[in-house]
Amino acid sequence: MIAFYTERYRADTETGPSNNIQNEVAENESLHYSIFYNNAIYLAVYLLFSIVFFKNSTPLVNYLVSILMSAGFVAGISNTK
Repeated sequence: MIAFYTERYRADTETGPSNNIQNEVAENESLHYSIFYNNAIYLAVYLLFSIVFFKNSTPLVNYLVSILMSAGFVAGISNTK
């Protein structure tokens, strides 16, 4: 815990506190945008699978396959390593 505060203090004194705050704001903003983007893609793919592709299947199969395929698709495209 002490190491974290000393590293943060050292970073604030080297780059200035305003630059560090700007970096935190930019990081927070990009995190929120990526979560929104992933949720929008998930919803669109889920609706596509459940309404278009599996409309004639039983409700349980429609639900399970649409959920799993949508989650897999979003997990596949959001892996950026």
